[in-house]
Amino acid sequence: MFFYLGFDVDKSAMRDTIDAARRYCNLQLERSGDVPLPLTEDPFHDDLGYGAAIHVVSTKPRNRLTWGILKGVMQGLWEFLVEQGRFMEADFHVLYANMGFVGRGSITTAPQAPSVER
Repeated sequence: MFFYLGFDVDKSAMRDTIDAARRYCNLQLERSGDVPLPLTEDPFHDDLGYGAAIHVVSTKPRNRLTWGILKGVMQGLWEFLVEQGRFMEADFHVLYANMGFVGRGSITTAPQAPSVER
């Protein structure tokens, strides 16, 4: 993954959003295996009202993102942004093995839902 960093994001919002997306990817892998994302979920968008949103889209029609690749993206976001203390908006490119450039995405600040308590 290649990152282009931007403005600060609330730490809790980023942690909660990435963690929720990781859990969702794990659930989809358990349900259907490592298959391409259905067209209804590509682009993948995760905004549960925590104050951050993730958006990832496939860049090649024949080499679409799979649930396994997307799970790896979420792990990469977690390691690079959360574990390394870079709580910042980011645009990123996803490269995968011999398939090359397979996706692009972003994590940005988003409105926090009134029902989310901090």
